[in-house]
Amino acid sequence: MSPAVTRPAALAVAFLGELALGACGGTLYDPGRVPAKDAGSSLACTDPTAHACGGACVPQDVSACGASCSPCPGAPANATATCAAGVDGAWACGFACDPGWFACGAACCRATRVAAGGDHSCAILDDGSLACWGANDAGQLGVATATPSSQHPVRPLGPGVTDVALGSRHTCAIQAGDLKCWGANSDGQLGIGSASTGGPTPVTVALAGATKVAAGTYHTCALVAGGAVRCWGWNAFGQLGNGSLLPDYAATPVSSLVLSGATDLASRADTTCALVGSQLRCWGANAAGQVGDPLAPSPQPTPDPAALPTTGGTAPSFLAVGSGHACAGMTAEGLYCWGDDGNGQLGASVVGGTQPSPIPASRIDPGARAIRAIAGAAFTCSGQDALALVCAGANDQGQTGAPPSAAGEGTVTFAGNVLSAAAGLEHACALVDLTPTAGPTPVVKCWGRNAEGQLGRATSPAGAPSPTPEVVGP
Repeated sequence: MSPAVTRPAALAVAFLGELALGACGGTLYDPGRVPAKDAGSSLACTDPTAHACGGACVPQDVSACGASCSPCPGAPANATATCAAGVDGAWACGFACDPGWFACGAACCRATRVAAGGDHSCAILDDGSLACWGANDAGQLGVATATPSSQHPVRPLGPGVTDVALGSRHTCAIQAGDLKCWGANSDGQLGIGSASTGGPTPVTVALAGATKVAAGTYHTCALVAGGAVRCWGWNAFGQLGNGSLLPDYAATPVSSLVLSGATDLASRADTTCALVGSQLRCWGANAAGQVGDPLAPSPQPTPDPAALPTTGGTAPSFLAVGSGHACAGMTAEGLYCWGDDGNGQLGASVVGGTQPSPIPASRIDPGARAIRAIAGAAFTCSGQDALALVCAGANDQGQTGAPPSAAGEGTVTFAGNVLSAAAGLEHACALVDLTPTAGPTPVVKCWGRNAEGQLGRATSPAGAPSPTPEVVGP
């Protein structure tokens, strides 16, 4: 018998390498960390999240990111370092803020106020910048995105933002004293002098002294220094408040009639209301009695006093305008609502039809203790304290906080104190302080419709509505 031949270890490795090459058609494929045959060999990685680094296929991650295979630097406070592919497919280092935090430049910020529009949402951050998420089919998020929506917050404006309003498909914000608008502009709702332009780029409106802005479907109004109100956009229902239905639209701000000394402003759909002294004045569409005056014409092109009760001798303290209804809070009398009640959105003891006169919203404000209210397309929520919102109306997307159904009533509870809240068409968001007794930790929570990512998070299945408020973010 011939003596055994011992193959050197190095040759054995080389031999196994040759076998692997032969089995793979002459090229080494390995999505893991197995080295190539030698430094000069061609290396192809079949795993799309892996790349060739130092003669091996390694994952694209923070330890070896991008074409340079370099490690990513540390993330800022309240964030985790990431290695991700951009729109162009190239991998690059970045960071993801922890849940409850928003990216603000090279750092992570908390929200200080939340706003909601048609199918998108925004938050003003503690550095004064703006973050937005949801539908972006008309550029209403203020940045160009690869898809018509984004469930991840994007940042259209840097520091200096003091107010923001979201229309159906457009957005306006006051930044460092300038009013800027972007998104849809079919009827001049951006106020930039033309109805032929629009898109994701914020454009400055030629209006000095704006202190607050409100947005409807195709029109926008702003409160300016001294309490005057200026409006622009579509005017078929008298949305400009200038006493006329002409012109069809105005692409630059128009003065509303007999309106000065206003202190607050709200719009939705084709109606706007303003707090003026001890009165609430509304104008625009009035087919369902949403201006709150049973004697008012439809439409109502002039700011008209809503017929609120005066027995308590108090002025309205807050307001909310929905698509066909409106509400106002009275210090002594509680929450009153009026207009369309087809889904029970007025929260009153009698449900259905239309109510042109303000009536108590006793179902959602028992005891007349409301301190805030928000109104969507066909639902209303009332807060009697800082811990919950009681809602009624359309609920096909879970917007009242109850399991989705044609209509419903629900209580939306929060593990913390509600600091502010806002309603879109079929979703809502609230800014909640999770630890009110141990230092502020405000987070944004949203619920309702999510088909366009307006809740600011992924749901399962993708885009599914949620009646439960959850923190915006990853």
